Amino acid sequence: MATFVVGDGPPVMVDAHATPSGVPIDGTGGASPEELPKNGSTGGSPSGQTGFLGRVTGAIDGSLRALFFRIGYTVAGRPLLVLTVALLLAVGLTAGVTRMHVESRGTELWVPQGTRALTDQAVVEDAFGQPVRLVQLIATDAAGEGADVATRAGLGGLVALHRASVEVEATLSGELLTHDGLCFRRPDAANNSLCATTSALGAFYNPALALTRADGAVDFLATVEAELARSTDPEIKARLAGDGELIPTATGGTEQRSVVLVGGAGAGADFSATALYLSLALRNEKVVKDGEEVDERAEAWEEAWSRRLLFDNSPDVEGAVGLDYRGDSAWSQDDAFSESLSGDTALFAAGFVLLFVYVLLFLGEFHAVRSRFFAGIATIFNVGLAVGSAYGLASFLGSFYGPVHQILPLLLLGVGADDGFVVVQALDEVRANPKYRTRTPQERVALALSNAGVAIFVTSVTNITVFLISSTTKLPALRHFSWWAALGVTFDFLYTLIFLVPCLLLDERRIDAGRRDCLPCVRAAPGKADKETNVCGVRLGFLSRFLSGPFARTLLGRYVRVGVIAAFVAFFGAMAYGAARLELRSEFSDFFPDGSPPAEFDAFREEFFSTGDAFGVYTPALAYPDAAVQAELLRLCAPATGALAQSPYVEAPSVDCWYARLVESVADADTLVGDGFYPALAAFLQSADGARFQADMRFFAENGTISLARFTAKQLDFATDEEEVESMEALRELVDSSSLDGAFAYSFAFTFVEQQAVLVKEAVLTVGLSLIFVLIVTLILIGHPLASAITLLSVGGAVTCVLGIVYYADVQINSVSVISLAIAVGLSVDYTAHIVRGFIEQVGNRHERAAAALGALGPPVFHASTSTFFAILLLAFSQSFVFRVLFKVLVSITTIGVGFGFLFTPAVLSLVGPASLFASEEEREEVEEKLANRLTASAQGGARGGSDVDAPDAWDPNVDTDVGRAA
Repeated sequence: MATFVVGDGPPVMVDAHATPSGVPIDGTGGASPEELPKNGSTGGSPSGQTGFLGRVTGAIDGSLRALFFRIGYTVAGRPLLVLTVALLLAVGLTAGVTRMHVESRGTELWVPQGTRALTDQAVVEDAFGQPVRLVQLIATDAAGEGADVATRAGLGGLVALHRASVEVEATLSGELLTHDGLCFRRPDAANNSLCATTSALGAFYNPALALTRADGAVDFLATVEAELARSTDPEIKARLAGDGELIPTATGGTEQRSVVLVGGAGAGADFSATALYLSLALRNEKVVKDGEEVDERAEAWEEAWSRRLLFDNSPDVEGAVGLDYRGDSAWSQDDAFSESLSGDTALFAAGFVLLFVYVLLFLGEFHAVRSRFFAGIATIFNVGLAVGSAYGLASFLGSFYGPVHQILPLLLLGVGADDGFVVVQALDEVRANPKYRTRTPQERVALALSNAGVAIFVTSVTNITVFLISSTTKLPALRHFSWWAALGVTFDFLYTLIFLVPCLLLDERRIDAGRRDCLPCVRAAPGKADKETNVCGVRLGFLSRFLSGPFARTLLGRYVRVGVIAAFVAFFGAMAYGAARLELRSEFSDFFPDGSPPAEFDAFREEFFSTGDAFGVYTPALAYPDAAVQAELLRLCAPATGALAQSPYVEAPSVDCWYARLVESVADADTLVGDGFYPALAAFLQSADGARFQADMRFFAENGTISLARFTAKQLDFATDEEEVESMEALRELVDSSSLDGAFAYSFAFTFVEQQAVLVKEAVLTVGLSLIFVLIVTLILIGHPLASAITLLSVGGAVTCVLGIVYYADVQINSVSVISLAIAVGLSVDYTAHIVRGFIEQVGNRHERAAAALGALGPPVFHASTSTFFAILLLAFSQSFVFRVLFKVLVSITTIGVGFGFLFTPAVLSLVGPASLFASEEEREEVEEKLANRLTASAQGGARGGSDVDAPDAWDPNVDTDVGRAA
């Protein structure tokens, strides 16, 4: 194997036989020649690893080298056959994508499965159906500056927006879709059926004065318009001022004023408001189709509504020109997501092109013959095979494809490019070594893989382990992404062996024949083919010489390396401080592209209607006529004085309880006890005050008793996700501790709050377990505790610093950043493990071995990280929140990870690195020579006969066949 050595002049790559003068080959950890004993000894400390630890490390290294030599020799012996097998395998596995299941449902992506919220949701939806769909509008006066909209003109504009909404029509498969046919209906106080709506207009609806349409149905808007026409502005203001914080609704109940208008100031005729809210409810008829929740009829109508009202090119609404409004619908949200993802497609494509070009240019040299254009294409194609195989196998096994999976090809390109650069670098070293120049291409490829295979095996197994650990998470999106990533890295490694290596064998034959890379049919002139300089006149191997020479001399200077370590410790401290201050922050609105209708609506809502989430308390089949049950119900839901109203997490006026209203409707509450309960309840639900509660009750068909009932309230508007988690847990505890067996508190929002409740724990477990297994895997495969500890120190430091960046970049802890951390651990391993592995294989003192490791494995690590950086660079312009977060994390890990790998790790190794695998250059030469001869002779004996096998070389006939123990 070739070795980089550092003397007084520039570092050079030399034969293992050669020892440059003036360079001590010892284990003194970087001591200068003046510090060495005069007799050349090392003070009693041999440089090679000895004892049990040395035997274990040597046995692992020798076994892995032997394994990958045999693989390389076999694969390179029959390249065409192996390539055919690789392609057939890839085609067969990729066929599995026909079973790909694309998942876009939020509850299936971001909500931990098996949670209480999902269990409660199933009970609620089984009884009450799915939540209604809403189209929503928020309107302010176009004049701005807090202009008053609590006027006839302001409400007239809201009526115009409402009318424009209900007049929207759409067509689906020949069916005419109207709001009247799709709306969710509720009875008014006179039991008239109305399309459910929430707005301040409900305060002006009087069922006794209701106007009707030609078909006999109540005309809500005409009734409201007539009432507004009869009212003066002072009368309108007095009605909107309401009774305290409540105003009447169209269904006969009351609503918190802050839900439908905001900025209320003054009382009576002096009342004013700055913004109005309007929502229209549609029936939810969603069904799951190919992993998507679809409601085709509602979505078609919502699309027409959104295009009529929300887009820049939407026509003005007559009667509402004095209002500035923003709106939202489920369709507009889906459209915004699609827009952001389609915009990212071009960015991904551009990133792939940048990475592709980089690999083609820098995988080899700028040389007439030794360029690696063909090998670069093979490397990219190799990754393509890995991506296709991973996608196919994961799909076949039933794992879903989610939105985060879009980053997977870039991740696998980075890992695959790293593997390709490492193998090609090793092959170039073998070719440059005079001892191996006469070997056949098959033998050179096998020798290169015996070294490079071990390096990429260590990083691949570590990455696979990290992703498998991440796949144990409770978050479905991260779990399935990690499965795909683990498969992808596995196939990256596999196809490197069975696709890229055969291609490199063919490329080696081309180089031996002196043929040009881009035009293999054309032979280069002998003078150009044999030149040791590139087209710019620079000697080949410039980056290796730079890293092991000027860069290493500067970095590993006695004071510089200490300063570098101190700087990293200080940087680590600052980042650790930020990491310790991370907090939960998960806003659904973050996923909307800037400037989209949902994003603008959310900005309006935050400005004017920042309210908490509604929730319900559900009570199952109980002995409702029993006095104790009724007393407990009232204890929980009594207005103002009940346990819910007194909760610090609930808006007291929002508590709306059917039982409390039932008690108010009777002269004597004692009449509700016993047989009088259900007759009184039936009468109440048919009354003007009780009709609106019909939607909150479900009865057994066989006996007419309550099977499930609910009363509702609103939580406060919380500033942090931690407070939302606290509120959910407190409300559950409040209801669970009651004597109402089986009662529970539930809100659809709880399904996502459950995610927030486990995110921090999941992040700690993912990173912590991953780092533990990095230590275990590297200890097993590298075999030296100190080497594994330094790898862990560097990887852990890099990941901690990335966590700090997550804090300072104001990303915080959310589902996307947790997924990003799993990727960060995997990538940071590559940047460090190669350098550590290279260090223990080099010969010399610690200073020399650190410099040699930078020269030997620094170039592939540098090129792999740089290509990954270019591939993700364009994600900075992404409209998607997911990819903006991934960009910040991945840029951080590629820069910080490389910093730890190229600066911190070599500096630490030069001070306290483990001993070399070899005690001397002579031992290294003997071990490598005997191992190579034995394995080649053995492989030649078992691999003859293929038509595409290279002709044998003249090897030393006096091969000692019993040298395996020397490894």
